[in-house]
Amino acid sequence: MFVIISLSLISFSCKKVEEKNKIVVFQGAHFVNYPLLMSGVIITILPVIIVYVFMQRYIISGIIQGALKG
Repeated sequence: MFVIISLSLISFSCKKVEEKNKIVVFQGAHFVNYPLLMSGVIITILPVIIVYVFMQRYIISGIIQGALKG
């Protein structure tokens, strides 16, 4: 009798753990770490912006020369 009760309690607690694991896996699959994402975007875009600021004169003159017949 004791074995049956203990087995039912063990299986009941295992089901609770499985349900908690499913919730954690679902949250992990559908969770976006926005601060990490934004820091990656800034690190990626910052060098492009810096190069554009220093080379803006040459970029614009190249676009104008390419657009004109000549």
